[in-house]
Amino acid sequence: MNKRIYILLLLLPAVAFLGCRKNVLDPAFRSDARLLLTANNADGALGDSLVFSFAVWPNSLSDTVVNLYAQVMGTVTPEERTFTIQVDPTSTAQPSEYVLPTSFKVPANGFRVAIPVKINRTARLTDASAKLVLRVMPDDNFLPGPVVTGVVNSAPVFSLIWTDVLIKPVTWDNNMLWSVGKWSKVKHQLAIDATGIRNFQNITIAEQYYIASRSLEFLTEYNRNNPGNPKRNENGIVIDICSQCE
Repeated sequence: MNKRIYILLLLLPAVAFLGCRKNVLDPAFRSDARLLLTANNADGALGDSLVFSFAVWPNSLSDTVVNLYAQVMGTVTPEERTFTIQVDPTSTAQPSEYVLPTSFKVPANGFRVAIPVKINRTARLTDASAKLVLRVMPDDNFLPGPVVTGVVNSAPVFSLIWTDVLIKPVTWDNNMLWSVGKWSKVKHQLAIDATGIRNFQNITIAEQYYIASRSLEFLTEYNRNNPGNPKRNENGIVIDICSQCE
């Protein structure tokens, strides 16, 4: 018994040392308040960016507001805290294409706050995209946090991308592929025209098959009215509405 106790006592300093090393090396375990940027998957975010397309909306929509979020890692405080966001030089968005808030604040007792970004629909976006890269900067209240990976990352750098071209929804292959088929700009536009539904993120199975049914009716009517000239996608391939088809 005494021998076992002696061995255990020898091991305790090593365990304590490893615990201290974890606190020193892993920024997620340090006491400094840190800040991360993120967004909602339902809004079109995936990985380290959120992508928005004006093309699914009527031409009368000239601008909109997209929310990113600042997430606190560390202690919540009873005081309001400001934080610092910088536009990274790798951004391709022109200053006239977006408006950021004039100040950034985490409310008292808050751990997450929206960052509303107004984005504009400019003429060049019909064949291009704008990319706004935001970076958390160290200040008196927060340090940039580590990258936390997931379906949508939380990270010290996050991108907002927008265009006026139809883009493949990030969840298309998880839902629409099995009811409507492979994505193309033409099929995407047909589904919008047939149903009026513009957001294909996180739709239910019932909604998927409603979209498929209405899209098939719409496509059948088009092909009937255009004999010998069936609807084709942007690559010239005849499209259909069925599971995994073009």
